[in-house]
Amino acid sequence: MNKKIIIYIVFFSALIAIFFIAISYLHPALKKEVNLPILSRVKPFTFIDQDGHSFTKQDIQGKVCVIEFFFTTCHGICPRMNTNMQKIANSFNNEPNFSILSHTVDTETDTVARLKVYADSIQANTRYWKFLTGSKEKLYEAARNSYALDDVK
Repeated sequence: MNKKIIIYIVFFSALIAIFFIAISYLHPALKKEVNLPILSRVKPFTFIDQDGHSFTKQDIQGKVCVIEFFFTTCHGICPRMNTNMQKIANSFNNEPNFSILSHTVDTETDTVARLKVYADSIQANTRYWKFLTGSKEKLYEAARNSYALDDVK
């Protein structure tokens, strides 16, 4: 190979390497650690899952969680939302530090037994996807104060 071509290849390879190294130091999205702002902290809670077991903040400590509020008799957005949740659940079903928490907003209708039937009907893996109920006040308090989902204004 021509000596001039080798020099060009080495020069442009070095130039490309320097470019990528410089970009990785200058661009925040490419840095190894990005600090996101804390919007809210999850307050202590105790709810009951679809199997009748107590479920607390400690059960999700250190996990990435997707939170939703729904009700089993919903014929509007809930079925579509839970179809999308099922896709998310299937994508992360082997991740031990991932959970989906589906809180009912209809505590009178959505008993533990009804949540169990609902979870079974959509074939939810309840090892990672929990359907939760509790007092309406505590569920709404979690929505407002822990998850920042409900605006009281």
